[in-house]
Amino acid sequence: MTGHSTYSNSATLVADTNNYLSVLAAAKITRSDAQTAAQDAMDRTVPNNKAAIIKAQGLLKQAMADANNELLVTSELVTLTDKLNLIIDSFVKLNEIYMQAVSGPVTYEEGIVPLVSNINDQFSNAQLTAEAVDAFTTQLQTIFDAAMNARDNAKIDATNAISNAKDVATNSNVASAIDNLNNIVEAANDNSEQALTADIIHATALLNANVGLLNTAPVNNGQVVIDAVNALNVVLNEPTSTTADILAATDTFNTVVGEAKDSRNDAKDAVNTALASTDPVGNETAVTDAVTALNEVLNNPALTTAEILAATDTFNTVVGEAKDSRNDAKDAADTALAATDSVGNEQVVTDAVTALNEVLNNPASTTAEILAATDTFNTVVGEAKDSRNDATDAADTALASTDPVGNETDVTNAVTALNEVLNNPASTTAEILAATDTFNTVVGEAKDSRNDAKDAADTAFAATDPVGNEQVVTDAVTALNEVLNNPASTTADILAATETFKDVVNQSKDSRNDAVDEAETLITNIDSISKRPGVKEKLDELQKTLDDAANGSENVLTADIKDTVQELREISENVQNVLDDANNHLTEDFANPVNKEPGVKDATDKLKDLVNDPTASIDDVQKAIDAMDTVIEQAKVERNQAIKDAENALKEYGNTGELGNLIQQLQDLLNSLKNAESLVLTQDIIQLINQLNDAASQLSSEQNKNNSTVNGQQLSSENKEVDSTTTNDDKNKLPQTDESGDSLQTL
Repeated sequence: MTGHSTYSNSATLVADTNNYLSVLAAAKITRSDAQTAAQDAMDRTVPNNKAAIIKAQGLLKQAMADANNELLVTSELVTLTDKLNLIIDSFVKLNEIYMQAVSGPVTYEEGIVPLVSNINDQFSNAQLTAEAVDAFTTQLQTIFDAAMNARDNAKIDATNAISNAKDVATNSNVASAIDNLNNIVEAANDNSEQALTADIIHATALLNANVGLLNTAPVNNGQVVIDAVNALNVVLNEPTSTTADILAATDTFNTVVGEAKDSRNDAKDAVNTALASTDPVGNETAVTDAVTALNEVLNNPALTTAEILAATDTFNTVVGEAKDSRNDAKDAADTALAATDSVGNEQVVTDAVTALNEVLNNPASTTAEILAATDTFNTVVGEAKDSRNDATDAADTALASTDPVGNETDVTNAVTALNEVLNNPASTTAEILAATDTFNTVVGEAKDSRNDAKDAADTAFAATDPVGNEQVVTDAVTALNEVLNNPASTTADILAATETFKDVVNQSKDSRNDAVDEAETLITNIDSISKRPGVKEKLDELQKTLDDAANGSENVLTADIKDTVQELREISENVQNVLDDANNHLTEDFANPVNKEPGVKDATDKLKDLVNDPTASIDDVQKAIDAMDTVIEQAKVERNQAIKDAENALKEYGNTGELGNLIQQLQDLLNSLKNAESLVLTQDIIQLINQLNDAASQLSSEQNKNNSTVNGQQLSSENKEVDSTTTNDDKNKLPQTDESGDSLQTL
């Protein structure tokens, strides 16, 4: 047969036929399995609107049709089925992570948004392969996992930051930062596009920074800490500051504060606790003053631990009172805030609303009744508004009458409270009137307190005599007037300045009294020399200074009294020293053994007269002392010379029997000088020596000695004889004794 193979025998044909039939049956089974698998693939639930899947489904669908029409081999059907299953499997995996990514909470994080956008674009790409889809799946899974880890870490850090802020959570900045962080975390949990992990980290950094700013005690007044606070606030207040900027500034701040805290010792732990517990009253004037005072104690290395603890107790008392006052103010504010409805909450208005609604909801109401009810309602509302306006006007008038106490804490708090009531549309007219009455009471009390403080200052001004002209007092007057004339001064400022002024005046008065006491004591002590020239003039000057000071003279200062006292003391001490020296000269044994010489006695009498004359110049006394010293010295020289001459005469004439009587007289005269009460004068010795010399000369002449011997003896006699002319001249210079020969008494 044409077109058919020719078999050599039937057995081969049968074998081939059977083989064909076997292959055909197997092919049919394979085809059926392939068709079933293809249909299963076509029936799979797949992500919607994926062009690559749609394309694979279309190709497989066409292949299935072709296979039914025997236009396609089974292997091609299997291949297309596998491709469809692969692309579906890939898209199922991608869709799983894709839905996680777009469902939140990190949908809008950096890296996810562009990748999801790119994937969305690829959904319409019919040429997308399973390998490409798997690559997207891996990339998205990696980025998603990283974003989730970052988000979880950021939330943990946020939770820790809020926990760490619990001790200062009442601070307005910290509370605001906590609310901001909670809101961002909540929004981030809700997958908000405006709340990303970076925003959580940024808000956490802000919270940590604000908490750090409140944790500077007890070194918050240290300059390095102040600078660090200012530097951190600059970064926090700069809208363009990045998270990195805030973190870096916070780290620097924490380092500075940490180093400052390390410098404090254990004795100041209680102080640190106190300084860290000023919220929410840290900006109150009384508290800031107390902080300043406590820091002054802390920074004073001379103070003891007990003094620091005592200052801390005082500080805690101030803070406690400030907090109590703040709580009272908040209670009053809360009461006002709870009753600050607008006019719509007025009872007459709510009653009018009810009445009008009854009319409106009553099917039996006529138009006239509705109009009448409406007119009635408008009247009620109008009257309520008029009452409200009157109350507001009264409040405005009160707010305009706070001078000069507008900056007092109680008044500013009252202004705030009244404005809160005025600005709250829920406030009733009655509540505004009540708040205005309370405000007027506070302002009135503040004005009374200020007037009392100024009266106290005026009283202090009037009590400066007699030290009103002292520089420290005039400076204190100026300082107190500056406070009084400063419209920004509070009543507390005036009271404090007045106390300081009184302290200065009292100290000046004490100093004046001390100076006057010292002057009066000196005047009493120098009474015995008060008439002496020099002393008298300076004493008169001091007395005039004291009189002028007592009469409130503006020209006399305490320093003038002290200076005059010192000058008088120096003068009187000099006078007394000279008088003491003079009295020493007047003692009986001062001039021994020549105290009875006529010249010495005259000098002694003159000095004694000057000492006993209370009006005698101290210069004259000193001159008399000097003159007496000169006379005594001269008298001693003459006495010594006379004694020496007498001793020589005794040696010369001692063996001359004819002169024995004169020699004995001279010896007796010298011996009497050993008695302190001797009345022998130098002139007595000289006269007896001269008599002895004269007698010796006469004796020599009578014995008719040779001329040379006589001449020699005469020469010797002349050498031994005291020159009567010189002696008489010198004698005139010697002090004279009185007729009795008694020496003068010493003073």
